[in-house]
Amino acid sequence: MPEFRFYCGQRTDGGVDLTKLFENLKLDAWYKVLVYIGIILILSLFLPSQWITNKQLVLISSGVFLVGIGEWKNHKMTFWWETPYAIAKARIWKPDIVGVLLDCIGVLFIVIGLFDLI
Repeated sequence: MPEFRFYCGQRTDGGVDLTKLFENLKLDAWYKVLVYIGIILILSLFLPSQWITNKQLVLISSGVFLVGIGEWKNHKMTFWWETPYAIAKARIWKPDIVGVLLDCIGVLFIVIGLFDLI
């Protein structure tokens, strides 16, 4: 039976450490909360509602989801101090074309959904 040693989420045999599979899904930033809210609102399509149509719900929830994904793409992790014993890191907002495009499409969907709601 082979012995596996783990280091930073990767195994020495080239596989992936499954204990760190959901580490990126923690709710430690506001844009990740938007992603989850968008998913929950999309899943609420299966519940009966009398005051909002499915079209409005899909537009608003997909807009919130896209803004969350776009901001997740725009926030990069940077390391400015690294030693064998400690790492100092922070998230910085460094926009790229994909993140800004997702933000714009998401805001457009939210605005269209809200105007259709009114």
